[in-house]
Order: sequence, then structure tokens, then C-alpha cells
Amino acid sequence: RLRNGIPPSARAAVSALLSRRLRDRLVSRLATADVDWSRTSAFCLPTDLEGCIRINLKGREPHGVVEPGGQYEALCAELAAVLSELRNPATGRPAVRAVHRTDRWSPGPRRDHLPDLVVAWSDGAEIREVESARIGLVRGVSTDPRPGTHHPRSFVALRGPRVRAGRLGAGHHIADVAPTVLSLLGMTPPDSMDGRVLEVAGTGGRHGAAQRGHE
Repeated sequence: RLRNGIPPSARAAVSALLSRRLRDRLVSRLATADVDWSRTSAFCLPTDLEGCIRINLKGREPHGVVEPGGQYEALCAELAAVLSELRNPATGRPAVRAVHRTDRWSPGPRRDHLPDLVVAWSDGAEIREVESARIGLVRGVSTDPRPGTHHPRSFVALRGPRVRAGRLGAGHHIADVAPTVLSLLGMTPPDSMDGRVLEVAGTGGRHGAAQRGHE
């Protein structure tokens, strides 16, 4: 209540004086102040438009209660099943498009910095309530005024002395942007970088290229 009573401009001014680490700790404390970690097996992370769920795993979380291995796998499977059962009463269609397991979707040495499950909500219609035989009816209104998440169709426009005029075909990916920029700067993209260099290099002059592809 005290925080909400302070004008946003004043909060921003104070926040700018704090270190990033301290700001993160304060935000985490505010977001989890009423959580009983001894009884919490999974929790939601602050996120934008997708749902990010992290398991309260022993050995990874400060107060973990879920055992690695079989118990962890069973809980992930149960959460995915419960979420997949949800329907939007307004349409009668599933409210969740997919539930991604991060350890299968994006494995690697920094895997533990990511959520365990990422919930992709269906974007065919507004969701004000969800229901299933297992959990019943849950109502709520999002405080975010935006109607949906990112769309797979997108474009990139390039202009510069090393970019030739013309258009590129479809089928490219947002991961291609970074290696392309490095290449245009005369640097070789590292093998660990996803994506490939777009064929946009020209012979000089002020040129531009446009490409439609996937975000």
C-alpha cells in the first residue's frame, strides 16, 4: 500500500539510484511476499503475454520442495495436462495453444535460468475466463490492454552502403538478423550463433532491401 501511494515518477527516481541487483531483490520480495514456499510446488514468473511456470525444485530453488527426477517429471506432466484441458467458454475452444517444456525446447548450460514450462495462450479470441472439468470456472480480466502477443509474420528493412537494392524471399527468421549485422560490419558470426547471414550485401552506394519472413 505504501508503494502504491508513491507517485510513479518518484518511484522511478528512487529506482534509478539503486543497483540492478537490489532492484531485482525488491521486486522479487514484493511479488512473493505472501507465498508459503513449504507448500508451493510451482509458481508463476513475472512475464509479458505468455505464461512462465517454474517448479520449486530441491537443490535449485532456495526453499525447494519438489524432488528432482520422477516427482519433477510427474508434476510437469500434470501441469501441462491441466493447462491443456482449459477451454474458453466464449468460444468453446482450447484456451491454451501449447505448453512447452523448456528442457526439451531450449536445453543448454543456462537452462536453470529459464522457466520449466512456457504456456502459449490461444489468440483466436479474448480470454476473460477459462474452465475445465478438473478446476471448474476461473474468471479474470488482464490489466494489459494489448489484445494479443507477437505474430509470426513480420518484416525487416535494411538500408546502408553495403546493402543492395531489392527484395528477399520469404522463409527467413529473426535469428538471421544478428549474424547479418555482424557480417555487414565485417565480422564473422560465431558458430554458436543461431541463424544465417541474409544475402543482402551490395557493392556500394545507398541501397535498401526488404524481407518478409517469420519473427
